[in-house]
Amino acid sequence: MPQVVLQINGRNYTLQCGEGQEEHLRRLARMLDSEIADIREKAGPLGELRLLIMASLVMADQVVELQQQVATLSAELERLRQQGDPACREAATRLLQALDGAATRLERLKG
Repeated sequence: MPQVVLQINGRNYTLQCGEGQEEHLRRLARMLDSEIADIREKAGPLGELRLLIMASLVMADQVVELQQQVATLSAELERLRQQGDPACREAATRLLQALDGAATRLERLKG
């Protein structure tokens, strides 16, 4: 199983991950590190645990907001699929499938 070294809040963390997931994990760590830097800039010096909790809550809030957006878009696409012409129905069906996949991934994050 591959290992990847992630730098978050100036500290290195070595984690194992699935084969081929190294860059994805690095990208997630960069997102978390960026969120921590934003919080630190706004709130000043805080303990590491508090920073991690605050960043996690901000990111969880973003996930919930995205879930709500996906639900709204899915409902609108379903309405268009029901009412639209055949070409519009086909496009709406493809978009609904893509949104369903995104919703599934968001649900896994919510967990």
